[in-house]
Amino acid sequence: MVCLKKRISGNPPILSTGDLQLIETMKTIKSSTLSKNIKEQLQLHGNFPSCISTSTINHVIRTSLSKGK
Repeated sequence: MVCLKKRISGNPPILSTGDLQLIETMKTIKSSTLSKNIKEQLQLHGNFPSCISTSTINHVIRTSLSKGK
């Protein structure tokens, strides 16, 4: 399960818990899923701001999902 960390900067997280769960599910089903495809699915199914970059998605995958959080 993916958990949101409290941010030191005080800024709210860009991705919601639901968005993080969708990313986790997509990566679990098919680990080779591209960030571009994840972004497209988030835009279709989530409350996802269009200004989010694939770099942000990659960062979430590296930091949250790789640690098993």
